[in-house]
Amino acid sequence: MFVLVLLAALAAVTLYGAWQEAQTRSWRWGCLSRLALRRCSWGRWPMSWGHQHPAEAWLGQQADEVVGGPEGYMVLGQWDPPACTLLGSGGQGTVYALDLPSAPPLALKVISLREELAGEQARREVAMMHQLRGVEGVPRVYVHVLCPPMVIMSRHSGVSFEAFLTSASSPCDVLWVCASLCRVLDRIHAAGLVHNDIKEDNILVDRVEGVTVVDFGTMRQAGTRLLDPPEDSAAAHRRLELNKELHPFLCAEILLGHPCHPAMDVYAVGQLLLMAFTALQGLLSGPQEQHLHLLQVLQQTQDTLPLRPTMATLIELLESVMNDLPTCGRPAGHSTH
Repeated sequence: MFVLVLLAALAAVTLYGAWQEAQTRSWRWGCLSRLALRRCSWGRWPMSWGHQHPAEAWLGQQADEVVGGPEGYMVLGQWDPPACTLLGSGGQGTVYALDLPSAPPLALKVISLREELAGEQARREVAMMHQLRGVEGVPRVYVHVLCPPMVIMSRHSGVSFEAFLTSASSPCDVLWVCASLCRVLDRIHAAGLVHNDIKEDNILVDRVEGVTVVDFGTMRQAGTRLLDPPEDSAAAHRRLELNKELHPFLCAEILLGHPCHPAMDVYAVGQLLLMAFTALQGLLSGPQEQHLHLLQVLQQTQDTLPLRPTMATLIELLESVMNDLPTCGRPAGHSTH
């Protein structure tokens, strides 16, 4: 009896292994067939990074298929990445530190959505980052891998906004970082895009690199929708209540499916600036009336969309407060962006 049970168990393990192998082959053949269809419609673009990238030749040799790509980044049909170090994960993907021969620090984002959604998500993120090429404070996209859907981009050092506030040594540092964050977002908005997911973990602060905004999974063109509107008022109420605790940085307009607008990012950045202002209580010198006015404007960022201040207004106020602090220039060691 024992021998029969053992044989049955071995047979089950063998069948499971064969099933897994079939699933893997099915995934790979599915990727390759979709790639073939894309190549029929796309043709073959010249491979270009905009300028020669140190890892271009290495990646081209390692990839199963080099599709090419528009000027500025490379498109690979299929590529198996080497062992990487985990940096973080979210609802749409996992990010790893990627170190390639003769290349600067890179980050690899593996899209973790369902197969039918992952490819479109990767294409959208690559398109947004490519649209922001040259914008200071935004990672640069280098490679779009079609199968499995992945994005290789520049890797930036720094701590989260929340960790920075905990360790900040002076009011000048805090004000400078807040103003720099607003400048980066203002440049993103000037390109016609809205981030839609500004929160502590998506802001990197470094003394050399300055402020970098990351994670473009929910970024959209201004005027388009991130979410479909709820079916009725009851569904709208449920959506707002559900996300009140889960996603406190998302304003009601995003959750209710309104067209994306820069003021949606103003709401989120206003929460971060209010956190910073709380950390600065008792440390700011200068006219008290000016500080009260800044606090009032920061509170207005939490109003309904038409009443929120613009990002330019926030930048002007933060710079005004900095200028009235006698020792407040650009903190030593910081980048200028």
